[in-house]
Amino acid sequence: VILNELPPSMRHDLIADLYRDLIEAVPLFHGLPDDVIHMICLCLHPMPVQKGDVIIKQGAIGTEMYIVKSGEVKVTMKNDAPGWQWECFVCHKSQPPAEAPFKCECRVQGSCDFCAADKRAMLCESCASDVDGDSNVSNEIVLGYLQAGSFFGEGPMVGAGEGAQRNLRTRTVTASQDTTLYYLTKYDIDEVASMHSQLSDHLEQFAVKRDRRDRRGKTVGSAQLASTSGIV
Repeated sequence: VILNELPPSMRHDLIADLYRDLIEAVPLFHGLPDDVIHMICLCLHPMPVQKGDVIIKQGAIGTEMYIVKSGEVKVTMKNDAPGWQWECFVCHKSQPPAEAPFKCECRVQGSCDFCAADKRAMLCESCASDVDGDSNVSNEIVLGYLQAGSFFGEGPMVGAGEGAQRNLRTRTVTASQDTTLYYLTKYDIDEVASMHSQLSDHLEQFAVKRDRRDRRGKTVGSAQLASTSGIV
């Protein structure tokens, strides 16, 4: 309310001062001129989320990127479907090739009946729901956690993916505790880039670097998780 009562130029300067460190800490925006950083700061939108809220859903179309101001988020991806018919470890029923199996989430393999063998056992959804509470099974893999200063979902900003896969989210991100996020939309960034060619050039260079590192199985950005950067 107080900000809205200030003259526009003063309000914009104050907002930029408040968020400058947050934006400059994101590798995607490293090295940009002050006037470009200033405009990006004005585009930030606050987004408080509660523990358990899903921020990004794997397979959905993405239009925003996020920066973690405080709190923590969990990054997951679905278990890969085998690509051939497989048998549930519990009911022994044949499952479709494209069905993603449930597996145990034991940190140390051999900690439960479902990972005692060389490979973690594959369970169908029905049997997974009946598993005793002592064993934790899921159809998702936990890639890691992101804390304050991390960013994710920048794929739409750099046009990640091709064809039908363009800007598709490849990971799910869920708040693991009450968290404060700030987000930027693709529309916001495109607007700034249309006025400042430095930003569009910068985004193109970042996209090239990310593609190269993704091909080598590495990551770009603060996430430092297996292919977490670019959770488009």
